[in-house]
Amino acid sequence: MIDFNSILSYLIAPIATAVLAWVLARRKYSVETDGMQLDNLEKSLDIYKKMVEDLSLRVEMLSKGLNEIREENDLLLTENRSLKRKINSMAKEIKDLKNYYNEDNSST
Repeated sequence: MIDFNSILSYLIAPIATAVLAWVLARRKYSVETDGMQLDNLEKSLDIYKKMVEDLSLRVEMLSKGLNEIREENDLLLTENRSLKRKINSMAKEIKDLKNYYNEDNSST
């Protein structure tokens, strides 16, 4: 006679072992996958930190250059205003001299 208990034990034990192994392996792979994702995120963060630091240095350098250009521009504007005042003063002086000589020539 066929003993169903022994047949069931021969079938259930391997199936239960396979299911248990599958569940444990799935958890293990899930944990490993999560760990790899965390490693990838950390690497990505390091890359972004380096990019931000590099961009910060570039911004600082450009800001310094911009400030130097502004200072030079201010000096040039001041010099330009001064030269315009001198030109206007000289133009007035020339006009006055022309008027003086025209008046002097017309009276003689």
